Amino acid sequence: MKPLLTNFSARFIRIFVTAVTTIALIPCLYMFMYIMVLHVPGNDECLWQYQQSQKMYLISRVVQGGVADQAGIKNGDYLVRFNGKPFANAEDAVRMLNDVPLNSYATYTIQRNNQQFDTKIRIVKVFDYSYFSVFLLGFGFLIVGYTVAMTKPVGVLQRRFWLYGLLSLLFFSVPNPPFFNTVDPINLILKDNPEAWNILLTPKGFIGFLCALAFDIARIFAPPMFVLFFTRFPVDLAPKSRTLLTFLLFGFNLLITILYLLSGYKFIKPDIWVNVFYIIFGPNTYYTLGLSMFVYVYLKYPQLPHRERLRPIIVSICVVLATFTYLILINLFRSDAIFTNPILLTPTLLCIGLPLAFGVSIFRYGLMDIDAVVRRSLVYAGLTAAMAGIYLLLVVGFGSFLEGTFGTSDSKILNIMTLIAIAFALDPMKRRAQEAIDRLFYQERLNYQKVLLDFSRELPSKINIREILQTTMQRITSTMHVENVVATMFDNFGMEKQIPPDYYTPDNEPGSLYNLMLERKAPLYFADSDSDLQTQLNASEYERITQFGIALTVPMLLKDKLIGSINVGQKLNGKPFSQEDIDLLSTVASQAAIAIENARLHQGELEKIKIAEELALARSIQKQLLPKCNPDIAGLDICASNEPALGVGGECYDYISISPTKLLVFVADVSGKGMSAALYMSKIQGMMHLAAHLYDSPKEILTHVNRHLYATIDRKYFISLILAVFNPETNSVTFCRAGHTLPLIRQSDTFEYYNSTGLALGLVKGNMFADKLEEITLPLTPSSAFIFYTDGVTEAEDIDHEQFGEDNLHQLVNSLSERSSSGIEAAISGAIIQFQGALEQHDDRTVVVIKLGSESKQTC
Repeated sequence: MKPLLTNFSARFIRIFVTAVTTIALIPCLYMFMYIMVLHVPGNDECLWQYQQSQKMYLISRVVQGGVADQAGIKNGDYLVRFNGKPFANAEDAVRMLNDVPLNSYATYTIQRNNQQFDTKIRIVKVFDYSYFSVFLLGFGFLIVGYTVAMTKPVGVLQRRFWLYGLLSLLFFSVPNPPFFNTVDPINLILKDNPEAWNILLTPKGFIGFLCALAFDIARIFAPPMFVLFFTRFPVDLAPKSRTLLTFLLFGFNLLITILYLLSGYKFIKPDIWVNVFYIIFGPNTYYTLGLSMFVYVYLKYPQLPHRERLRPIIVSICVVLATFTYLILINLFRSDAIFTNPILLTPTLLCIGLPLAFGVSIFRYGLMDIDAVVRRSLVYAGLTAAMAGIYLLLVVGFGSFLEGTFGTSDSKILNIMTLIAIAFALDPMKRRAQEAIDRLFYQERLNYQKVLLDFSRELPSKINIREILQTTMQRITSTMHVENVVATMFDNFGMEKQIPPDYYTPDNEPGSLYNLMLERKAPLYFADSDSDLQTQLNASEYERITQFGIALTVPMLLKDKLIGSINVGQKLNGKPFSQEDIDLLSTVASQAAIAIENARLHQGELEKIKIAEELALARSIQKQLLPKCNPDIAGLDICASNEPALGVGGECYDYISISPTKLLVFVADVSGKGMSAALYMSKIQGMMHLAAHLYDSPKEILTHVNRHLYATIDRKYFISLILAVFNPETNSVTFCRAGHTLPLIRQSDTFEYYNSTGLALGLVKGNMFADKLEEITLPLTPSSAFIFYTDGVTEAEDIDHEQFGEDNLHQLVNSLSERSSSGIEAAISGAIIQFQGALEQHDDRTVVVIKLGSESKQTC
């Protein structure tokens, strides 16, 4: 589950934090003024004990030299009347005492030894050390937490610290329980007070309602939040059981709060067991537990990062725990100390040291990365105040000078001119002062800007990925002074390589760093006290990260694609990484990602050029394997063409002269295209030349070739082939078709498709291949013509993906009966090109045309 406000911008979080803090301050400051200023309890420096049967108070513990002692009151006296008014219940005298203004006199009617007399007593006011101390405790936490949250609003730990400070102030500054107020949420629900809704509509009643509501909220949430904060800071004590722990802490505290309210509203009898239970499991227990957890972590982990920065906090916690113990003892043995001896409560002021210790650790030692911001703000504020003072002094002094010199002080024109002149005179000094502050506090930022500028100028000259990564690591090391820097590159399936080698390489298993970077696509700061990262990673992964000293991992992203990461260790000076550091690394990672992609594109272009050159060479070699010239055989007119779809193809044709009057012609088509098909094509061509001189008939030739080819060819490949042996001397042609396209043969007036059986080469073994292969012999006539072609002719597609087809080819060649073999071949190739239009050729294409005619001349 993601923490609250995680998906919002820093600006929105600052506005939200400020608004909530302002609203919460209203009941807190009101209650502070109410208790410490407006309704300060009166004090006569003695202790009263109400005697129900006698309707009077027994006086004891009279402070020597106090106002009661000065008025002649002794221990054992009875207070009978207050300003002449008797008492109906135990609260009457307290209410009357509190209504007397400070240092005013009241008339006590005292009974001593059955004798009554009146005496005047000066009423003083009580300074509530306890409330003043806890208010400053909560207010101090709020100030520190608000400053932290405003400085780094995107930090989860910073926001939690602010929330705890807010709840602490609400809890400590609004201590009065709701059942003592005239209007509160429970009163409204129970209708215990019929006038509650009317009171709520008044300003005083509404503020009282806010105070009661604030108390209820803070009473439920503040104590558990305190414990939960220390389960995460300074180390995570419960990463796996956080949900259960949160449920138990809030649930148990809610139960205690309900019990407390039921007792306060008299729904249950407030006997001693209820009070003991509340004391044992009340808020004090939560705060003691939280502080003790911090002490435990500090003592148990001597190798804790930044341990020396926690020393002010640990000292202050020990003081606060001692103060808590002291207050418990005071409440047990001197519960009247606030009236009779308030000096005993002054040690409570030591509680203020706890938020001060947090502030010192954060501001001075950089525990949460805000010290520079605070110091800059303070210096700028001081500069502004100084400039305003100088400005005001000059205006007053110059005005006095003008009045003394020219005898006038009411000239508006002179006053305006004076203001303008002083403003222009001070402006250069103001600019120089601001520049000096910028150099003093923003020198690191200026250095970062220079590094980014130099880095952006240097990267374009790098076209090697390793050089880019080395340059990136060198820049980070020299600028940020970190222990180590490692760049890791990822491929589409996981990890590819890391520089330097033998360093930590994450895997892409569930709970791995690689998957976490894919999910968050943002810097991961492991050295931060925020423990969310630890809960997102499996235990072994987090242990390896700690072992290799990885403090911060910044992903290299390119259009939301993770191509690598930059991993850095701790700074050599021991300071945490600031937001500026993280922003710099993110910018460097982004620029490195772009440079790496450019290097890859450049490398890809080089590889394409190299491949193109190799393909051109392969195409040249392949052309050399094809016949350079059409053969010069008496009585035969031959023409052929071959057009691969890629640089090289998987189709071939060849002429093999068996004798001066016998010519073997074959056309072969390897399944597939490209280099692999071209290699098989060259292999089948060599095998055909060898077999043509060993065997007499086409069937024997193909059977021999298939036998050797089947034993060596990859099972996903096969070769279709048509082979014909022309013998003009005997006026015959014998051919076999091994799974090839149907040949177009003309024996009289028209071309017709001629079908014969046969399987492609490489599909089956020798005997089965021979049984299926049919050998046909036809006579040669003066009108005989043969067209052998591959499926690249009939399966050629147009822009609508319609195929040229056998019917179109049949009609085309029958319209070309009077043309020579070269004319027929040119017409077929031209028709296919025209049919395809703008669409690229998607398959190899081969055409061989053989006509019977006069003696042909060799053509090359």
